[in-house]
Amino acid sequence: MPGKSLGQLGAPVRTNCGLCLPVDCDIEAARNVGPCDRTRFLVLLPGDRREPFPVRLISWAREALSRGVSVAGIGRGALMLAEHGFLDGRRCAVHWSVFGLSIENLPEVVFSRAFYEIDGLLHTCAGEAASFDLMLEIIRQDFGQDLRDSINDVAL
Repeated sequence: MPGKSLGQLGAPVRTNCGLCLPVDCDIEAARNVGPCDRTRFLVLLPGDRREPFPVRLISWAREALSRGVSVAGIGRGALMLAEHGFLDGRRCAVHWSVFGLSIENLPEVVFSRAFYEIDGLLHTCAGEAASFDLMLEIIRQDFGQDLRDSINDVAL
């Protein structure tokens, strides 16, 4: 489902800063129409730190990877990928506030202090603000430095 936003229950998702984001459908509905057939990227932005990661989201990410879809974990999404074995032996950028704990609890993951990491089909980003840097790098890789620079110039 290219260009669609998904939520666990299909209801609007509230961000940690209180912003309410509408979604197009829930994860199961998207899976039923074969979301990975044309999708190039699955971006994971799991919300509230107190809630466990949705099992459906984890299995959907595994399915996407198995079909060659790139999966990006932004902020807490990077931790979700690490905690569920996606990043064993791979590089992972996480927020500075969880860096030490992450190394201690997940020694099989190669954590970095970079804003973002790209390791094969897996993209991780230390936090929401750093996601812009990650997206610029993806644009550079796919479309070249000139487009990346143009987007960066407009954004600044």
